[in-house]
Amino acid sequence: MTILVRLCKKGHVERHRDGRAYAYHPVQTREQHAAARMREVLSTAGDRPAVLSSFLATIDPADRAQLRRMLQGRPDG
Repeated sequence: MTILVRLCKKGHVERHRDGRAYAYHPVQTREQHAAARMREVLSTAGDRPAVLSSFLATIDPADRAQLRRMLQGRPDG
């Protein structure tokens, strides 16, 4: 319960009354949270092209191909 209250104060979850208790739910999806973290890390990087290059070198070839399709405007390729 303590963790949920802290997450609520930080804006990561919302709560509403459900009878005498509270029901909690996330503010963002897992995917939205991951994208926000990626933006945060990239924004603090000293050499953004080096970070992106390093990232691309480590991801699965299928993910790299998907990213390429998305950048070309063909998400389902």
